[in-house]
Amino acid sequence: MSTVLGEDQSIGINAFDNTEVGTQNWLVSPKLDLFDLTEASMTFDVSYANRLNFEDQLQVLVSTDCGRNFENIVF
Repeated sequence: MSTVLGEDQSIGINAFDNTEVGTQNWLVSPKLDLFDLTEASMTFDVSYANRLNFEDQLQVLVSTDCGRNFENIVF
């Protein structure tokens, strides 16, 4: 089974309005079967605004063992 998302589909989060320090937000995709592919890609945009006394971090992590470990930080 494969799912193709069109360019008009997206997900977003407004973290700027969150004032609770240490909060994490996760987006976890379903398992992607890339077995028969020779290459794959993912695209995303980042919008960022500075805010005094807050430091944000964005990470894109990849798991090669069905989500047991996320040792590959690709962004």
